[in-house]
Order: sequence, then C-alpha cells, then structure tokens
Amino acid sequence: MSSGKLTITPLEGGAFFEVAGRANFETAMPLRDYCEKLTGRETVYFSMAECAGVDSTFMGVMAMLALKAKRQNCSIHLAGADSKIKSLLSGIGILKLFVQHERIPDELKGGPASPLQDAGRSEADRAKTVLDAHETLVEADGKNAEVFRQVIDFAREDVERLKKK
Repeated sequence: MSSGKLTITPLEGGAFFEVAGRANFETAMPLRDYCEKLTGRETVYFSMAECAGVDSTFMGVMAMLALKAKRQNCSIHLAGADSKIKSLLSGIGILKLFVQHERIPDELKGGPASPLQDAGRSEADRAKTVLDAHETLVEADGKNAEVFRQVIDFAREDVERLKKK
C-alpha cells in the first residue's frame, strides 16, 4: 500500500498540515517528528479534505499531537474531513480532541506548503512509534485497550527484540 502525502505550511505561531491520499505508518513518522518539537501555544490545523483513509498508527500520532497540544494550551483543528474519516476518528474516540471545521479556513489556503519527509529513523525508532501511537489511542479512549491489545503486544515485542540488536 502506498503512503499518502503530508505537507506542512508554517504559520506564524503554528502549522497547517495537509493530508492527501492514504495516511499510514510512513506518513505518521514525520508527523511524530513535528509532535516532538511542539513547544506550546501553537495553533495546528489538519486539512483532511484530500485524505482517502488513515491507519491506526497515523491516528495514534494525530492523537499524540492533539493530547500534547491540549496539555500545552495549543489549539488543534481538523478541517475538511469527510464522513468516512470523521467516523474512523470518532470510532476510536479521538475526533473529540480537535476543534472541527467543515472547510479549510480561507486564510490558510495558498501558503508555501512543503512535503514532510521521514528523517530516516532506525527500525527500533519506527517500532517505538508504532507502540507509542497505539498506547496513545488507549490513553485517548480506554475502550481502545482491547481493540489494539494485540498490536500493542506485538509492537512491544518488536521494541524489545530490536533493543537487543
């Protein structure tokens, strides 16, 4: 399955992410990098208007960013998501973490967007991202504990195996 495309337009005091195609594990890695750099008071927008689907790792990293943003008094928004994407995000209890907009605010359109690329993480870092993303989905909504129990167990085993290399 090919990865989607994630672009970022820097904003004064934040960022505007556009998600296109199928957002998956590969698309989540550079978003995780941004999440780690979040310092507080930023305004972050996600445009999902061109998004065809999202996997659980990408949703987990979205939740990671949203929870960190909330803890740091950042404003995090979701715009243009269709009913399918909203249903996926709602189904795992993370839609509530975002201020929702039907359309992308006009002032965000047309800025200088740049693709976000994976910074070349190790296999161990990638396994840790999968683990952290799914644990964050459980943090965001406890009902996800059973849904993602096996994924978390396998990811934890991968992390431990890769530590020994």
